Amino acid sequence: MTTYRIKIKKIEALLPRVMAVDRLKARRDIQRLSGRRGRAWPDEKIEKRLVELEKSLKASAQKRDRRRANLP
Repeated sequence: MTTYRIKIKKIEALLPRVMAVDRLKARRDIQRLSGRRGRAWPDEKIEKRLVELEKSLKASAQKRDRRRANLP
């Protein structure tokens, strides 16, 4: 279970760099996956969802960086 905590901490470190809409959704997902909200998930689903969440947050951070770079 500690590997999930490490991955969650890594994902949480991305949060300040992502777009606000994605940040709110990610926080909700992290709470759900860590078991602080709702029911417990099977390990395979947690692993898969963490990988998907990290991938989408990295894309969101890149999108935010592009938008900041192209301000008028």
